[in-house]
Amino acid sequence: MSQMTETLQSLLDKEEIRDVLLRYARGADRLDIDMFRSVFWEDGGYEDSVVEGTAKEFIPSLIGDTVRTLFASTQHFMTNMRVQLDGPSLAFTETYFMAFHLVNPGRQSLDAVLGSRRMQELGNDYSRPCELIVAGRYLDRFEKRDQVWRIKKRRFVGDWTSSGHATDIGREGLGRMWQLVGRRDATDPSYTLR
Repeated sequence: MSQMTETLQSLLDKEEIRDVLLRYARGADRLDIDMFRSVFWEDGGYEDSVVEGTAKEFIPSLIGDTVRTLFASTQHFMTNMRVQLDGPSLAFTETYFMAFHLVNPGRQSLDAVLGSRRMQELGNDYSRPCELIVAGRYLDRFEKRDQVWRIKKRRFVGDWTSSGHATDIGREGLGRMWQLVGRRDATDPSYTLR
């Protein structure tokens, strides 16, 4: 393989890996189980993380039940991405992220996400939704199988969080002018507008 061909293949591989990382965020935010599954190998998954196990074990309950029950909405931003190729079918990535969560009101969801100490600091007001910002990094081992890159192993590194009562303006003020509003399913404008 010529140097030019190797360089081009390296760029293509890195771009495909970046696309996988972005699909992860979209799949999580839109509660799109199929998209979320396309990120992990079936025998791949999380290790040393907020969830453990293979993708086929945790994705249905994580995306289908847990996230839907705890959060009214989420928005994940994948920022700095470092992709290190280690041969034609192995890569390691470090991806910085910031994830915004609107936590549903109620003792069960707020204690599960923020913890009882934080809720006590917020006056034990379980009637209001809360905001949670999580910043950290994903450390991923990617494998390329049959010309497709997916995550084999993901590790979650938490760097910092911030939380408080939700300050959403809803459909007031500037929000009243929005013609398109995000949804957590296939009716979201990103699926319907082409």
